[in-house]
Amino acid sequence: MKGVRLLALFVVTFTLATVADGSVPIIVATPQRMRAAMKLVTDAQDLLEKGDVAGAKRNVDAVLQRDPTFWPALYVRAQICSHEGKYELALKDCNETLRQDRSVVEVVLLRANTNARLGKYAEALREFDHLISLHPRNVTLAGR
Repeated sequence: MKGVRLLALFVVTFTLATVADGSVPIIVATPQRMRAAMKLVTDAQDLLEKGDVAGAKRNVDAVLQRDPTFWPALYVRAQICSHEGKYELALKDCNETLRQDRSVVEVVLLRANTNARLGKYAEALREFDHLISLHPRNVTLAGR
């Protein structure tokens, strides 16, 4: 969900910055079917957060029936599978999502947690290291 919202925020921010700057405007024309798919995925994420797993599944299945490679839907389905304890299926969807875009931090985190739940600690550690490489931060310890 955060990935979907982050993508939407990026598009809006980039478009506004370009128009405000006065340079060549960028017009994002999202096809109606893409907007409908994103709405279903967003609704699925909201339903999952409210505990309506069946409703979330219905929305995700509807999107993936139209486009089985739509990574936001694959990510939400991975969350659903993880929630249900179907970790191998969650890994499969995480892997496909990351095959399409390796930089989706939320998916990397889900895959790391899923690997840890399966006892695949070395793989989980590699994922956490990858996360750190994506977002290195200076850590300040309290009291120092």
